[in-house]
Amino acid sequence: MRPEADVHGKTARWGRSPRETGDPPQPARGMEVMVVQRVRARIRDVLALLGDDRGATAIEYALMLALIAMVVFVAVQFLGQSTSSAFNSMSFSP
Repeated sequence: MRPEADVHGKTARWGRSPRETGDPPQPARGMEVMVVQRVRARIRDVLALLGDDRGATAIEYALMLALIAMVVFVAVQFLGQSTSSAFNSMSFSP
């Protein structure tokens, strides 16, 4: 396959890898650089979140709050039944 000359007199090598053409690889430019920078920033953000222990403290407080809410719910159920039976016994007594 013989490359054809383009308008500037240079040979066209489109569609062939630098390894095939013998040209050194070109550094990424423009959009490629921005995409790589954004990916690196996201990876840094994820790693920072994994190393942060403030979330663990919030989870511990949420678990304690859930446990307290369950205890209050059971206590209200028990007290509600005993109070209801006390009022029922008073209302039916002569």
